[in-house]
Amino acid sequence: MKRTVRDILVNALENLESRSFEKFRRKLNDYQVDENYSVIPRSRLENTNMETLADLIRDFYGDSYGTEITLKVLHHIDERQIEENLRKDFEKVCRPSFFKAVFARKNVEFLSHQLFGFILSSGTSTGMPSHFHSRSNKSEEESHSSLGK
Repeated sequence: MKRTVRDILVNALENLESRSFEKFRRKLNDYQVDENYSVIPRSRLENTNMETLADLIRDFYGDSYGTEITLKVLHHIDERQIEENLRKDFEKVCRPSFFKAVFARKNVEFLSHQLFGFILSSGTSTGMPSHFHSRSNKSEEESHSSLGK
């Protein structure tokens, strides 16, 4: 069965000793979050177990930002091994979709660059490709005179 972000968050929290889990909950409530998010209220954090806390983190912050905050709080409370394990687990869980997104973005960037380059190299002020406007190196007079020969 495929592991989810919830699974890895629960696993990380379950690996904390009870004292560290308490420190984690307190620090999570004090943590300064980005302006687009709100801090999980202290009343919601009290008496929560690991699974409920993982759900709260995901509900308030989503999978990616929630994992980022969890990593930072783990670091702050000196739970470096659990932090490192969570980071590795998150990379494994998110790697397939992450690489698909990067690949898709790179393709769009490449195609956009190619299209933009084509427009710049072939377009003129009239919007017509340059080969419609270019003349040979001969002047117009030379062209007319060579026609009469």
